[in-house]
Order: sequence, then C-alpha cells, then structure tokens
Amino acid sequence: MSRLIIVVEKASDWGSYYPSDNVVSAQDYLRQSLNEDDERTQVINLCRSYKYLGTGYYV
Repeated sequence: MSRLIIVVEKASDWGSYYPSDNVVSAQDYLRQSLNEDDERTQVINLCRSYKYLGTGYYV
C-alpha cells in the first residue's frame, strides 16, 4: 500500500476542512529527507501557485 501526503502552502489552508496527519506544508515537505527504503508515496500538491521556480513548482 502507498503512503499519502497532501501538500498545502499553509497548514491553515487545510486545517478547518478535515483534520489529517497526512497534511504538511510545502516548506516542511521540501525540507524532509528522502528515505530510500520507504514505501511508495503518493503526493497531492494543493499549493496555490505552480509558477516556475516557486514553492509549488518544486513540490
């Protein structure tokens, strides 16, 4: 089974809709280290902008 990560620009963007442990901010997601032995990960990028060289672009 795969792991799910929902990435938002600010944690407050998602918090009032449905509290979840799978939600992380874009900055926290980009700071975390990659583990080679982790299971598959499905990432849902809900950043406000995917502008080139922006935070949402790199998620």
